[in-house]
Amino acid sequence: RFSRQNNSGTYAYFRDRVLGKGGNYKLGSKDLHGSKDVVDMVQGDVLSIQLAGAGGYGPPDERSMGAVEADIADGYLTPREAARRYDWNDAP
Repeated sequence: RFSRQNNSGTYAYFRDRVLGKGGNYKLGSKDLHGSKDVVDMVQGDVLSIQLAGAGGYGPPDERSMGAVEADIADGYLTPREAARRYDWNDAP
């Protein structure tokens, strides 16, 4: 289990915002003193960061039909939803 030094801005932010009022890190964590220590510690490890889906960028009515068709082809959007949301149709 690893942590950052307690003089790090991210240390206090995470403690207050994520662990909540009165929350604190568990004893026994190994403090990493800077970004280089973090890189050295995790070098060669596999890291996965997953984020929740979002509403996208920009107004939907300005989305290109090519982008809508790519989403359909990739399975992110059904043709029915594309027609409803973007006034898309597959007719040439």
